[in-house]
Amino acid sequence: MAEKKKPQRSRGSARGKNHGHPRPRHQTPLDWKAFAKKNALAVDEYLAGVDVGIVDMVLGLRALVRKTVPRLREYVRYGHLVYSGHRVVIYLQANKERAELGFYWGAEIRGSALELEGRGGKIRHLRYRASDAVPTDDLAQVIHAADLHDRELQSLSTRTQRRAR
Repeated sequence: MAEKKKPQRSRGSARGKNHGHPRPRHQTPLDWKAFAKKNALAVDEYLAGVDVGIVDMVLGLRALVRKTVPRLREYVRYGHLVYSGHRVVIYLQANKERAELGFYWGAEIRGSALELEGRGGKIRHLRYRASDAVPTDDLAQVIHAADLHDRELQSLSTRTQRRAR
């Protein structure tokens, strides 16, 4: 009996054109208006699913973020609310007992009146229970500092892109 030969791989990437990425690397820009309409339902569904005991805290934190930095886009990602500008800046996660407001670049925020929790490389967070009082002025300063950091990252990215041209 003749042995079957294994099919040979073509030269180039073994994974295909996109090197294992699920989508093409160069996509058309996202239409944020259409995305916002579609995602508004997802945000409403997320808020409807929040536990009754903590829903007031979540809505209060959400209102504070939206009032402090209205330029950030709000959508559901990773199973919780996310606010992004140039990059993802803030997340708001609701559990049964508490609401967690997290900052993706929180380790780099300096001079905050609030002590951000966390030991990771970048992310820091604040946790509030339904009975806790939220220091809105101090928290608004931290949210504003996170937005400023995002704008700095955006300006650095823009300058780098200009130099590459």
